[in-house]
Amino acid sequence: SSSSSFSSSSSSSSSSPHFLSHARDEQFLKQLLAGVNERWYEHEDACTPYDMRHFLSNCMSMCRTGPDCVAYQECIMDLADVFFKPMAGERERLLLTSTQATLTRRFFKRNARFVCPAPHAQLRDFYDWYLFWSSFPLPTDETQSFFVANSLNLFKKECKYVQHGQTSDLPGLDYYALIGTTRGEFPRTRVTSLVECLFLRRLLQF
Repeated sequence: SSSSSFSSSSSSSSSSPHFLSHARDEQFLKQLLAGVNERWYEHEDACTPYDMRHFLSNCMSMCRTGPDCVAYQECIMDLADVFFKPMAGERERLLLTSTQATLTRRFFKRNARFVCPAPHAQLRDFYDWYLFWSSFPLPTDETQSFFVANSLNLFKKECKYVQHGQTSDLPGLDYYALIGTTRGEFPRTRVTSLVECLFLRRLLQF
């Protein structure tokens, strides 16, 4: 499911003719999903993971604003939530192994383990993200969209990487490794590097 922070468009944007071109198109979504290779995990492109920092940066080029804008910061956090989902039971694991009574967003993001879902799930949430933020008004000028005029073309371009499985974790591959503990005996893990991911992905093909 998509992030609740962009589950519905704001009333100010939906009432403006400028945003009507970004209404939900179920046929377009079906086309996106139909473009996924059903055996994407065996496709040669799946052996070459897309650097997610590069991918997120390309997606954020749709915005009219920069990192100093609060809306931009919210937009990229929503985008990260689309592609990085907490592993099942992570919240419970952190509550049991940490000394914190409650988990702040910052602590959870730094210590939880995440997975990148299969392309079909990513495309649905990615499209929801695009619909919300393309309908969001520019904070400094509510007659304009938060996204640039050619954002749909940019979105379609990035969708190709998702359809090829280059933003998804390969089934059966563990991307985390235990590297020790903190002073409070809290387990420390790290995600494998891009080079390690590339090697492990290619290893699974044989």
